Amino acid sequence: MKPEDSCLETYLLSRSDGSNVIDNAVIQELSNHFHFDPHMHNTIEVMVCLKGSCTLTCFKNPVTFTKGEYMTVFSNVPHSADVEDPEGCTLLQLHFHPDLFTDMFSDVLERNNLYFLLELSLNRTKFLKGKSFEQLNTCIFFIRQELSQKSTNWEKMVNLYLSQLIILLSRDISHNMVNIPLSKNRHLISAVQYINQHYMNKLTVEEISKECGASPRYINKIFMENLNMNLSTYITYLRINKSIEIMLKKGKDYSLTELALEVGFGSLQHYSKVFKEKMGFTPTKYFGTL
Repeated sequence: MKPEDSCLETYLLSRSDGSNVIDNAVIQELSNHFHFDPHMHNTIEVMVCLKGSCTLTCFKNPVTFTKGEYMTVFSNVPHSADVEDPEGCTLLQLHFHPDLFTDMFSDVLERNNLYFLLELSLNRTKFLKGKSFEQLNTCIFFIRQELSQKSTNWEKMVNLYLSQLIILLSRDISHNMVNIPLSKNRHLISAVQYINQHYMNKLTVEEISKECGASPRYINKIFMENLNMNLSTYITYLRINKSIEIMLKKGKDYSLTELALEVGFGSLQHYSKVFKEKMGFTPTKYFGTL
């Protein structure tokens, strides 16, 4: 069973490259025994449960959220959805592209308490769950209304509501995630920023630590403490995520060899081996579902 066709409606709010900021803002009515196969998208998905309950499975981790709770799934995270509730499930759902806001990256994110974007930039959070609240629900409802009615200056209004949404989610993260203070390490933020800009090149811990003004040993230490992975693993996951983003834009007929080289892997063989280790599928099988 698939979601209602209305949820696939695309609204034409343009980004700098001419593509859409928002892919949908809808209310979905899902019946009992609803199932949506594993899928992914290059948008951030925010779902507020208005009735019943729904279970999302992200990287084999099932998480159930019920009426009065919300889930946020980050870009390029494979997930499936199931409803096993006699009354079904009603979701207020929004898909939006975060790059509208990522120009604010670097220390400014932490300084301005924009923890939602900071978590996105650090690439350590795959999904968030929290209690919904009136401001959050109203913000998404207003986005949906502006997209539907398209009154004067509706595009500007949607951008304002999206900014509000980022702030509201950031507040909620700061109140509920005990590891937020770890994200304030300026060396970590500097290292992540440098890697995000140069992931396609050959990177060494010595090069990165020099750019960050810290020792190689310390850089490895803060990656393990903050992200629960070493520097090399972080770079690998980032390259895989970037390859997924590129394939989504260029289409599954894009050469896997060119893709592997474009994101910093030395060969298709190495890329395929690492991709399967981290994602559980070969690139061919994974991209074949796009």
